[in-house]
Amino acid sequence: MSYREVSEIRDGMRIDWDMPIEMDDGIVLRCDIYRPIKAGRYPVIMTLGPYGKWCTSTISTANNGSG
Repeated sequence: MSYREVSEIRDGMRIDWDMPIEMDDGIVLRCDIYRPIKAGRYPVIMTLGPYGKWCTSTISTANNGSG
């Protein structure tokens, strides 16, 4: 499978799509990096999961009436 690393400016941030991360065993994982355009120090928010990066998950809770 062939991937193409692409960068774009959107919604006030730079987005680097499909950036490679090589693991110790040689496997390459791909990630999307979202960062502000303006230079500076910013906090990092990182998410990960066992499925493809385009899959989203939702955590929901139900109130069963017990409080």
